[in-house]
Amino acid sequence: MATGTESGGRDIIPIRLLVFLAWRGLLQSRLITGLLCAAVAGGVAFQIPNDANLHGYDDEIIAQGVVVGSGDVRVRPREGSRFKEGDALAKRLAATDGVVEAVPAIMLPGAIGANNSFKSALVVAVDSAGTRVPFTVIEGHAVPSGDVNTVVVGSSLAKRIHIAVGDEVQLRVVFGAGWESIDPANDVGRYTMKVGGIAAGSFLAPESIIVDRHFMATELGDPHAASVILVHLRDHFAARDTAARIEHDEPTVSAVAWAEDSPFLGSALEASSAIGMLSRAMVGLAVLMPVWALLYVHVLHRQRQIGVLAAIGLGRREVFAIHLMQAALVGLVGVAIGCAGGYALVTFFMHHPIFKTVGFVIVPAVTAGTFAIPALLVLGTTVLAGVFPAWRAARIDPARILRGTA
Repeated sequence: MATGTESGGRDIIPIRLLVFLAWRGLLQSRLITGLLCAAVAGGVAFQIPNDANLHGYDDEIIAQGVVVGSGDVRVRPREGSRFKEGDALAKRLAATDGVVEAVPAIMLPGAIGANNSFKSALVVAVDSAGTRVPFTVIEGHAVPSGDVNTVVVGSSLAKRIHIAVGDEVQLRVVFGAGWESIDPANDVGRYTMKVGGIAAGSFLAPESIIVDRHFMATELGDPHAASVILVHLRDHFAARDTAARIEHDEPTVSAVAWAEDSPFLGSALEASSAIGMLSRAMVGLAVLMPVWALLYVHVLHRQRQIGVLAAIGLGRREVFAIHLMQAALVGLVGVAIGCAGGYALVTFFMHHPIFKTVGFVIVPAVTAGTFAIPALLVLGTTVLAGVFPAWRAARIDPARILRGTA
């Protein structure tokens, strides 16, 4: 039934009739329709877990390098090697807008070993009671606040020197000459300590030695000393602006955002973004070419039916719309199947991560965009692939087709 007329007087074909004709046309070529849906579904099912794993990689990089690493902004003295009033500075920084926590830490060169066989390592002195510390204890326990006899050793370092939780070790810490309360002739601390835990969970921790900050600050002669303040933010990508604001408010400090202080992290995220864009482009081409070819073949096989439709009154616009709708219908069905397949693959990768090592696991990150972006990309590509075949169908001359001269 017509719903109105065009300006030239010809009846306007109802949309629901055009959709019906498009669907019937697809059902008349079930093999081609099945191949079309498979091509679309394959593109979506491939891209969904790919996006999820790349986003999971990004999240893990941020987690290891920033959240349980050295923070979003690293604040150091502009002159000298340490802040004498690290606690007071950390308290002021914690009050800065957007800051979650400011963690004072002391970092010194040192070595650890057993039976007088030592391996050099960075000594990180922090208050383990804080919620944002640059390590994760994977075995044993953290250093209790004020404990002068316990040390936590990084997983890689512990493996190299063959030590485990409960072992007795010798710790050497180089304080450095020039600090007012330290005798320049005797600037190495020598301690016998017990391994309380093994640490991982960041790029810093596996090769580090972790001790209590108040213990180490007291050894330095200043119970409030800190060589760096690790500032954690709510928004990791606001680090540059926050660093500039900190330097403006605290002229005696140098504040550096994580992406500048750790170029690897920024480069890793840029590489991940580039791989994601390349993957989407490849999926787009992998869907575009077969869908275009199959729809074109579909039009060639149905030239007589198209001629009949044109002969009974369908104009070129309606024929074009019918065949473009076929591309859209194939896209919708294929995307639905592909999303189901993508969900199954994401679930598989959640239980079988593509990369897993001590303290670093890439788990797919699932958001609405994980499904929506690949679905919209492939659906748009499918409709685009249908434009030329639809145009070709609209250009068919019904008279020549029905006379059998085309």
